[in-house]
Amino acid sequence: IQKCNLVTCTLNRIAQYCSDDTSLSEGSTIDVRKPGEEEDQYSEMAEETMDPENCFPDVCVRRFKCCDINTSEGLGRAWWRLRKTCYQIVEHSWFETFIIFMILLSSGALAFEDIYIEQRKVVKVILEYADKIFTYIFILEMTLKWIAYGFRKYFTNYWCWLDFLIVDVSLVSLVANTLGYSDFTAIKSLRTLRALRPLRALSRFEGMRVVVNALIGAIPSIMNVLLVCLIFWLIFSIMGVNLFAGKFGRCVNRTGFIYNSSYINNKTECLAMNSTLYYWSKVKVNFDNVAAGYLALLQVATFKGWMEIMYAAVDSRSVEEQPIKENSLYMYLYFVIFIIFGSFFTLNLFIGVIIDNFNQQKRKIRGQDIFMTEEQKKYYNAMKKLGSKKPQKPIPRPLNTLQGFLFDLVSKQAFDIIIMLLIILNMVTMMVETDEQSPGIEFILYYINLAFIVVFTSECILKILALRCYYFTVSWNIFDFVVVILSIYVCILCVWSVCMWMCLSSVFSPFSCFYRYITLIVLLIVNMSHVQLLCNNENCKKKALYKYAPVVKSLTSTLFGTDCLFEYASNVLISSMCKCVFFFNSTQLNFIYIALFTICIVTKQLYMRHITISKTIKVVHVKTRKR
Repeated sequence: IQKCNLVTCTLNRIAQYCSDDTSLSEGSTIDVRKPGEEEDQYSEMAEETMDPENCFPDVCVRRFKCCDINTSEGLGRAWWRLRKTCYQIVEHSWFETFIIFMILLSSGALAFEDIYIEQRKVVKVILEYADKIFTYIFILEMTLKWIAYGFRKYFTNYWCWLDFLIVDVSLVSLVANTLGYSDFTAIKSLRTLRALRPLRALSRFEGMRVVVNALIGAIPSIMNVLLVCLIFWLIFSIMGVNLFAGKFGRCVNRTGFIYNSSYINNKTECLAMNSTLYYWSKVKVNFDNVAAGYLALLQVATFKGWMEIMYAAVDSRSVEEQPIKENSLYMYLYFVIFIIFGSFFTLNLFIGVIIDNFNQQKRKIRGQDIFMTEEQKKYYNAMKKLGSKKPQKPIPRPLNTLQGFLFDLVSKQAFDIIIMLLIILNMVTMMVETDEQSPGIEFILYYINLAFIVVFTSECILKILALRCYYFTVSWNIFDFVVVILSIYVCILCVWSVCMWMCLSSVFSPFSCFYRYITLIVLLIVNMSHVQLLCNNENCKKKALYKYAPVVKSLTSTLFGTDCLFEYASNVLISSMCKCVFFFNSTQLNFIYIALFTICIVTKQLYMRHITISKTIKVVHVKTRKR
């Protein structure tokens, strides 16, 4: 594109030259212009470039006719000459050098103002007069630029706005000192803004402008990186609350000495001493809640005082118990993993974003895109982004009516938005958990978490029904599937821990949980290894439960398009349900084990279909090669 623009520009120049009346012929090298004619033309062009632009915007000229000045005669011509003179002054290199020198000198004068300035009266008077002189010079500079550039050009430049605000601060401070209002609190606070005066030097140096533009341009990208960092740290903060909440307490004396756990074991014994020498204290930075966890992670990521937090975590035992040195050595892994991913990785993303924007600003200044218009740049950047991405094959819409409805449902943006809102609500409920929450709140949070697990499991099932085997071609779907399975597993563990006392009380019973668990495993192995046998065995079908078979058949045939799988799945599910109902009285355990059996069956059938398709492809490939 750059070459095409360059060739087009060159051809236009040649055509213009060939059509010029002053040339004798196409190949002539003789210039028949009069002497001095070309120089006069170039001098007129130079004078035009030195002329200042219009002072007022077009809107002001249209609304206020007094702003429309005739510069060809009278006062308008004198005003135009004044503007040209001011323009030549502010564009002169000596003027710019003088202003830079004044900025550096005024910044140096601000450095002399310290706590002992009241004791040095002479220095204080000199600095006050110097500040007035600098303010007058900067006001004069701003006035000259107003006259030379006009208000439209001056106030459309961000660097001029910076100069304007800093000069206004100095002007207000000067007026307040003159009127005797310098002792007011507001004026004193305003005088602190004079520290921004060195920023005026940024607009005078090209290298500094590149750095500032890179920092400003990186703000949107930095916000995205900050959001990623906060979400990543939220995971570690929630993990820290679950691992260390309420465990950073210890019994110490007035000198901070931590007593041995063999002498004082917990908080109750520490407070029972009833003495001023013993008291229970916590590490200031802890993981008692998510906000405190963020603060602790920030301290760990910056490597400032993080060793105390890590040692407190490693020495921790249980809530309100006296710590023991290196009681939990595996807690070192928590801090090592966070330092690698939460500190080295996420914090360096900020540096990468700033460097990338810095390189973009350098390319703009060097003029690498000088032969490209704005539309061409947008097209080039769009093609560059598209070239770096691999095209994704669209997932075909299923022909089945039920699957088609589910496919349309999960493909809508509103469905994704609702799921995202539910994920955010789930994150909020996890952030609410604290160390000292009441049993009632803990009970409510448990069932809220259970409701979210049901919702996310339903979402996973709907997507599997709608997308079929294509569901597992997307990595994020696999991640969601694993998270749902792990959530169900954790829920099972919670239920299992509640029912563990039943195992202990009936360990010798032939129908104990242990024997039931072994029986179900054997049943699962038998059902998974005799597919054809179960398909043909009518005795396994329980007439009392087989009335629900049409519903199961419609779902399985919709999912896999086969009746043989229905026979297998229905036999396994019905026989498993009968045995579960026979062995267990708990409805929750029945549901959980039936769900586990269903997941195992679906996984095996997906694997079998994958093997069948692979064999078919190989056979077709071999036949094609033979032909």
